[in-house]
Amino acid sequence: MKRLALILALGCAACGSDPEAPSQLPVSGTWSLSQLVQAGGTTCGEGGTLTVVQPSLTETAITGTFSARGACETPSIAVDFLRSGDLLGGAVDGTRIRFSLGVCTYEGTLSGTPPSGGGGTARCTGLPGTTGELAGTWEIAK
Repeated sequence: MKRLALILALGCAACGSDPEAPSQLPVSGTWSLSQLVQAGGTTCGEGGTLTVVQPSLTETAITGTFSARGACETPSIAVDFLRSGDLLGGAVDGTRIRFSLGVCTYEGTLSGTPPSGGGGTARCTGLPGTTGELAGTWEIAK
C-alpha cells in the first residue's frame, strides 16, 4: 500500500510539468484590424482583415495574411491605398503579441480569455504618399 501511495504521489508531481500543456493564448482566426498613425502633418488610417495562424498553443510563433484599405493625408496631398500580404515575424507570449504587416510593425496586448481583442503601438515606414516613420495605435477584434 505504501508503494502504491508513493507511485501516485510521484505521478501527481509530474502533472504540473506536462511539456505539451498549452502555454499561449489561442489567436488563430480572422480578426478586424484598424490603425491610426501620424507624424508631423501626415496622418494615415487603415482598416481591414487579419487572418492569424498559430501552429499550436505551445509555440510562440504566428503567421498569417492581411488585406486592408487605407488613406494618408499630408498638408499637400491625400492618397487612398489597398495593401495585402503576409504576417511576418509574429509571436505571442502570454498576453503580449507582436507582428509585422509589410511596412508596419505592431506590438501590444491581447484582451479576454480566449482573446477577443487587443491593441497597442504601430510604427510604419513607407505607407503611400508618406516619408519617414509614422507612429500611433492599432486595435484588433474578433
